[in-house]
Amino acid sequence: MIKETVLLTKENVSASNSRKRKTLILVSGGLDSVAALVWLLENTEDLIHVHHIKLFNYENRQKPENDAFQKCMSYIKENYRGIHLETESVISWPEPYCPFDMYSYMFQAGLLVNQYKPEHAPQRICTGSIDEGATDPERLKAVQIRRNIAWSMVKLLCKHEVEWFKPLVKMKKPEVAALLPDELRRMTFSCRKPIKEGGSYKNCGECRPCVNRSGEK
Repeated sequence: MIKETVLLTKENVSASNSRKRKTLILVSGGLDSVAALVWLLENTEDLIHVHHIKLFNYENRQKPENDAFQKCMSYIKENYRGIHLETESVISWPEPYCPFDMYSYMFQAGLLVNQYKPEHAPQRICTGSIDEGATDPERLKAVQIRRNIAWSMVKLLCKHEVEWFKPLVKMKKPEVAALLPDELRRMTFSCRKPIKEGGSYKNCGECRPCVNRSGEK
């Protein structure tokens, strides 16, 4: 089930300064996507459209990810330049029919770009794709196949020409973490199998993102 909760008003979509480049960025609340947003805010003058997806699946990550997203966005709004537009949507996949996250958020990105009139559409879709440090040829091939499929889907959906912009794609996890102030970095949440304890969640410590972030303080 895909539940669309996005509202793009005429006032927001039709930016007063339409000559500026516009970038749509998908932000989950995880380290990589938050770092990509900060990179955009610090290194470009783009009009930034932030989109967050509440992704419901069998891993039950939606609550801690959404909490992390809200905390990170509050920090970013207080400490960085302004964001042009912020939207969110809900995607719920019944177990076991759950595709890779990349397919969900890139599908949503294609739909969002189509909500714009051509003269106001984002020129770029930005994601927090990084160098995952994989050395296994089979895993490297699998990652590239997923990216190719995701981008092919966007190109099929989009009525407007758009670029997939990956500013962190040559960075490994420690380099990405170093882009963020410690306070903001600690607000991010990357665990794929969070463990609920009372009213809060803790990292499982065993999934790939947990292992990759195990050296952080």
